[in-house]
Amino acid sequence: MTLPIIIAPAAEADLLEAIIWYESNHPDLSFDFRLSLDAALDHIARYPEACALVAPAVRRALLRRFPHAVYYRRQKTTIEVIAILHTHRNPRVWQKRRQ
Repeated sequence: MTLPIIIAPAAEADLLEAIIWYESNHPDLSFDFRLSLDAALDHIARYPEACALVAPAVRRALLRRFPHAVYYRRQKTTIEVIAILHTHRNPRVWQKRRQ
């Protein structure tokens, strides 16, 4: 059973920032980044408990080929993505969003 994924507005902003960066600096990788993200989100929807638990109720899925992570939490009937961040960013960015 796959759960629907809800992407929080802050995570949407993270995603847009990453896409703009790839399109500006490595246009040929922008499409691959999106494919990698789609694969990660599909994996999360199918196996929400499979990724690493990084805080109470918050899990992290790493993208393949790209230094980005998807931070999410499982709700009763959905999965809420709270951040999509470069792995070198300060973890406080997503930690503030947990509340």
